Amino acid sequence: MSPDKALLEALFADEYRALARVVSKIKDCSLNYRDLVSELSTHTGGAVARFHW
Repeated sequence: MSPDKALLEALFADEYRALARVVSKIKDCSLNYRDLVSELSTHTGGAVARFHW
């Protein structure tokens, strides 16, 4: 399992530290952060987010 996949599983298991790590990865534009955002978007219930890359 990839580290990002494990991180998302922890996030969806309501681990608050995982939320902090996800936010930091996205904010810092870390490696593969776009993949993280894409995976998160599948869990938004149809909400649309607009990002300026």
